Amino acid sequence: GWVDLCWPDGRAERVLAGPDGYGGLAARAGAAGVTAVLEACGSVGRACEQALVQAGVAFVRVNPRAARDFARASGVLAKTDRLDARNLQRMGTALDLQPTPPATGKALALRDLVARRRQIADLRKAERTRRHQAPDGAIRASINAVLAALDAALAEIEAALHRAIAAD
Repeated sequence: GWVDLCWPDGRAERVLAGPDGYGGLAARAGAAGVTAVLEACGSVGRACEQALVQAGVAFVRVNPRAARDFARASGVLAKTDRLDARNLQRMGTALDLQPTPPATGKALALRDLVARRRQIADLRKAERTRRHQAPDGAIRASINAVLAALDAALAEIEAALHRAIAAD
């Protein structure tokens, strides 16, 4: 896949998603002396952040909801990757955004555990809704089995979270 970006001069660009694309982007951003503004968006954002940190480029991680609210407040109602990139560039220019400190290995591990906990919780919520709507019988039994597995997975993740917090 591709990642859209917008340079401070308004020039749009598309780079290959992944280490090669992010590495080249980070090197050019470092040479240009810019601060990157990106949305916090899972593994894609993390890989880009890692490339920026390795290249010594400051970056600001923006909450996607805040970026969307800024776009709406600016009169941008449409949503595409290219418009999102331009919006992040404008947001970084208009607001006094402070660079995000690079996360340590422990913080990254904790962030991954929290993200996984949220994923499992979302799956549980969806299965509970399905159970509420399911007829009795095999379908409900199947949903209950999935819920039991999710409950066990959630307990494991929460235990790992507690261990990580206690160890820090």
